[in-house]
Amino acid sequence: HMFPTWTTWPVAEGHELVEHLEVWTDGSAHIGPHVAINDQKSGFGFALISVGPFKSRLIGYGFSYTSLSPDDRPYIGATHHSAPVAEIQAILVVARALAVGVRLPRSLRFFADATSALDALEHRAKATSNTWLVHQLRAASFALRSRTVSVSHHVAAHTGIIQNEFVD
Repeated sequence: HMFPTWTTWPVAEGHELVEHLEVWTDGSAHIGPHVAINDQKSGFGFALISVGPFKSRLIGYGFSYTSLSPDDRPYIGATHHSAPVAEIQAILVVARALAVGVRLPRSLRFFADATSALDALEHRAKATSNTWLVHQLRAASFALRSRTVSVSHHVAAHTGIIQNEFVD
């Protein structure tokens, strides 16, 4: 696994400042009535796309599994496995990394297919589970919004949108 892996630092391409950055995230889970509790797993992926006036290009990506153990390196606060929890983790990993960056893009656009993850990012709903994880995401979101324009967009899953299929 990789946690996380950047192909380049996401706010700079060589000497050029990235003006507009798209962050595509997805979470997935292998859970259900026929999956034993000990076999339940979830994970996430993300892609960072620099959007320019004439072209867009992939400048970073990452993926990891969801860890429920504080002793495990990828642990960032999840209490159970699910696709929305994994997607919250994807957004959190990127938001934290960007929040500590010296130079931020002029605008950030987050894309996700889990509305609960976007609700957490946008402070639209009260957290009823994984409250610590949601609190961490909201803190990172606040730090980003104090320094750049950030918006989120819901995308329908499995509809052929290239960026969403890539992180899926």
